[in-house]
Amino acid sequence: MDSPKQNRDILDNIPQPIRNNGAGGYDTGPRDTMRDLENPDLLVPPITDAGLLPNMKFSFSDTSMTLNFGGWSRVITVRELPIATTLAGVNMCLTPGGVRELHWHQQAE
Repeated sequence: MDSPKQNRDILDNIPQPIRNNGAGGYDTGPRDTMRDLENPDLLVPPITDAGLLPNMKFSFSDTSMTLNFGGWSRVITVRELPIATTLAGVNMCLTPGGVRELHWHQQAE
């Protein structure tokens, strides 16, 4: 079993929700440390942050995949990212010989 000192050393190498003034505390997980490294202002918001800005990021990894014969897709629309009222995104993979059917969407779908 690890000693408390060893556990503390491990936690010191992982980004933690702690400000320089001591506000916050250790998050022992489970969590996605790579996401924390990519989004430091979400882990430790600036003191001036009033929390009024809408979320302007959404990861394809957070969506469910649609599996079809011939490939898969992930879709992000206004449902997942409300600020994106005129834009949608698709992440897809087609297998060799796979074809994406020609289609279109209604506005705000």
